[in-house]
Parts: sequence; C-alpha cells; structure tokens
Amino acid sequence: LFTSIEEGNLQLSAVQKDVSVTLYAGKVSAILKNTHIDVVSNGGKIIVDDAIIASPYKKQPVKSRHKFTVTSKKATILLNTQKVQ
Repeated sequence: LFTSIEEGNLQLSAVQKDVSVTLYAGKVSAILKNTHIDVVSNGGKIIVDDAIIASPYKKQPVKSRHKFTVTSKKATILLNTQKVQ
C-alpha cells in the first residue's frame, strides 16, 4: 500500500503488508508486529507504545516480515508494537 495524503487521519489495524504513507498533517495510527519501522515527522509527535520518541524513529526486528514507512511534516504518528511471542 502506498498513499499520499495532504491532511487527514489514517488508522490501520494489524498491518500485514508493506505500507508507505506520505502525509502533510493529521494523524496516523497503526498496530505493528514483526515489522521494519521507518517514520519521520518534522513538526509532529511520534508515540510508540505510549512513549514519545524523537524523530526519526527506526526499528528493524530480526524477523521483520513487512515494512512500515511514514514521512510527514506535522503529523502525529501513534504506533503499537506487539512483542514477538
């Protein structure tokens, strides 16, 4: 999935494919498991598992199945990462 949005809200549950989002302003929320994460928000917040994280945020698990990329100027990015069982 590749999408480019000027402004809006995007809510993704249980991401199971590669996702690439370009967003000027708004909110992106996603539930990610075993996913390579690469997110940048120049003027917004990145919140991972209820903790505010500095931009850019990258995470590459050993067993990553998918890639999740967000690039934004002002968006708030909320991520819930589920630990491998």
